[in-house]
Amino acid sequence: MTFLSRVGVSASLLVVAVAGGGCTLIALCRATNTYESLVQNQERCAPSQPCPATTELAGLAASAAAKARAQADPETAVTFWRVAADSAWKGKVGFGDMNAITTAGTAACDQLDAAHFRAPGDCLEICMAGVRSGYDHAQDEYHELERKRSAGPLDSTDLEKVDGTFGSLSNNFNSASGCLEKFPASAGLDAVHDDRLRIYCLATKDIQLRRLDDVPPAQGSRSLEMLAAVAPRYGGNPCMNNSP
Repeated sequence: MTFLSRVGVSASLLVVAVAGGGCTLIALCRATNTYESLVQNQERCAPSQPCPATTELAGLAASAAAKARAQADPETAVTFWRVAADSAWKGKVGFGDMNAITTAGTAACDQLDAAHFRAPGDCLEICMAGVRSGYDHAQDEYHELERKRSAGPLDSTDLEKVDGTFGSLSNNFNSASGCLEKFPASAGLDAVHDDRLRIYCLATKDIQLRRLDDVPPAQGSRSLEMLAAVAPRYGGNPCMNNSP
């Protein structure tokens, strides 16, 4: 399946592109194909080494955002915003840049009429890009703390980081749930449910870096709330086969 089919470029978008002389479609194809190629290159990079593709993805996020802002047609703009949001996530841009892209993309989604608001899935992806970026950042923090924990008990500074990571994951879980509620008929909902499961499982791993008798009650309660939300779909022990 090509990236264009995954992002769900609609027939009406293609008509708009052709009517405009093909330039919009060519630019969109170029951006999506570039994204796909860069993600493949990124997957071949060694995790411990700088990856040029990551830097290029961050640049693609900026250029796709600029093209999105230049579009008069809302559907075309939304598709470019999706490319920008996905590229920002994979390009590991900072929170400020990611927030600017997803905020603008959400505003573009709000301009779509009812027939296109929840299809073909672009708006859901824009909504989730910041969540997925936040998860990746929390995962990196967790692995750093896990390495420290393997060498001995965590100090007070590290425990504050444990709490901060848990808080970030809790917020991400709420954001993912909000995306599900906002786009209940969108394509790509299964992936969002899987994202919520990963967030819950990483949050559970995070609080396990503490001694059992040292887990703050609020974090224990919040973990149970997240479990209650994912259990109907994944069962009562959903993290058995899900490692952060």
